Amino acid sequence: MKKIYLLLSVLIIVFSSCSKDDNDHNSDYNPNVKIEVVQNGCVYNTNAYNRIGYSLKTWQYEKDGLKLEKIQALDKSNDNILVEISTAEFDRIYKPPLSTNPYFVWDSIDSYYMSIQIPVSLSNNIPDNIYHRMYFRDTIHDISVNYDGGEFSPITNVKPIVIGSPVKGKNLVFVNQSVITYHFDVLLFLDNEIYTPERYAVDQMQLESGMINYYDGDPEDNTSYFCYGDTLYAVADGVVYDLVDDLPENNGNLANVQFVTANEMAGNYLILDIGGNHYAFYAHIIPGSFMVSKGENVLEGQPIALIGNSGNSTAPHLHFHIADNSDFWRSNGVPFVFKECTIVGNWGLGPLPEEKIHNALTEETMVVNIDF
Repeated sequence: MKKIYLLLSVLIIVFSSCSKDDNDHNSDYNPNVKIEVVQNGCVYNTNAYNRIGYSLKTWQYEKDGLKLEKIQALDKSNDNILVEISTAEFDRIYKPPLSTNPYFVWDSIDSYYMSIQIPVSLSNNIPDNIYHRMYFRDTIHDISVNYDGGEFSPITNVKPIVIGSPVKGKNLVFVNQSVITYHFDVLLFLDNEIYTPERYAVDQMQLESGMINYYDGDPEDNTSYFCYGDTLYAVADGVVYDLVDDLPENNGNLANVQFVTANEMAGNYLILDIGGNHYAFYAHIIPGSFMVSKGENVLEGQPIALIGNSGNSTAPHLHFHIADNSDFWRSNGVPFVFKECTIVGNWGLGPLPEEKIHNALTEETMVVNIDF
């Protein structure tokens, strides 16, 4: 399944104890070992799971000759494994020195960082406390070792923001939010802070009736894509905080637009202030398609613009997220859920019996109808 990528593809201390490996030698206690949970967001729900999202900060284990093989997150009350993630499943593990890019000068870091989501079935209780077990191959002594640490409590006393949908229609998909890859794993190290501007962001497209293809015809022609030119809607009452218009569009899947600034990666965009220090970001809009102006008050469900292919985009789609600041980069993504949608299928597998859900997102490959 092809994923649509947006924007910048870049990119509290708990001491750990050494535990025995059941199948190999155990290591001596390592005083360097530190595992810490950072960027811990509130739990949000999809049609199938309560999802717990956060990042881990660890010591520079490679300096100890250790090669990470997998990480487990465990329920402290019963030691049940909640999720197991192999090293290959991490798109990004941030290590010093950070790669340079033309838009930002990163802070120096002295630890490793990786982002995790734990899926807890809706039929199960959310654990009160969670800890981690990190499995390594000790390349110096040729043994397997593991370390425990990074204990934390999921945030359940804060709920995700409930909003209307930014789009309406049939056979819609919202991807990249319920995974540990792009956008979820983007960390920006700036001004002695760690920002997660794209965490919980979605990329939205539309499929044909077979729920497999998102375009028909020439892939280099924007009009071949089913979502191109669809209407975007205000997800809540608010004020148009900012918008940028008149940036060029890519031709279909060619990604042939050039950028001068980081914000141009969003293409033509709109930022809607929905109150409570929450800002809704819409990116990749068709130039000249805005139906509102900067500073204008809008109502939930009001048409605001059209889906396009401007900015850092590999095909027409909407990038949407909510953040705690109006800055595209120096902000943190906030979990949100849609008031209502109807699951009608699975991308790549076809139709399913209809299931209406409320106040939830969907798992990544779910296909939905939204008509409210």
